[in-house]
Amino acid sequence: MSVGLLSITIDILIMIGLGVTIFFAFRLSKSLNSFKEQRQAFQALIVDLTTNIDKAQTSIAQLKETAGSTGEDLEKVIGEARFLADELKLMNEAGESLANRLETVAETRGAERKNKSNGLNGHSSDGFAIRDPEFGDEIAPDREEWAGDDTPVPDDLQSDAEKELYKALRANRGK
Repeated sequence: MSVGLLSITIDILIMIGLGVTIFFAFRLSKSLNSFKEQRQAFQALIVDLTTNIDKAQTSIAQLKETAGSTGEDLEKVIGEARFLADELKLMNEAGESLANRLETVAETRGAERKNKSNGLNGHSSDGFAIRDPEFGDEIAPDREEWAGDDTPVPDDLQSDAEKELYKALRANRGK
């Protein structure tokens, strides 16, 4: 009997072991099913993340391209503005220089006319003159000095227009 009892005890132990194995196999199966579901959700999340990263990279590339072209356009506009500002400054300086020279010539002519006037309140009757009372005491050259084109043009006149104006004023003085 001892062999029969031993056989039954071993059978019971095998059954208990099989029951525990089935229980753990069942739990492992549930865990694997849950892992599969989580893995699919994780894969979907990775696909969404990859898609969003691709979109972000495309957007960044477009933004860089737009910023680059806009920056280039802005640089062109700034360059043109600087060029125009420099050109306007140069034109303003040339205009100031010409105005100062014309003012000097007009003052000289006004002083000459005042000195040669016929007694008509310091005004000459032979043409237009600009007279500044502050500079009325200056002495102008005689009319004979202004006559003819043989007198040299001063070196401080820079442009052809200034030289022609100078010559025209000298010719007008000779009349």
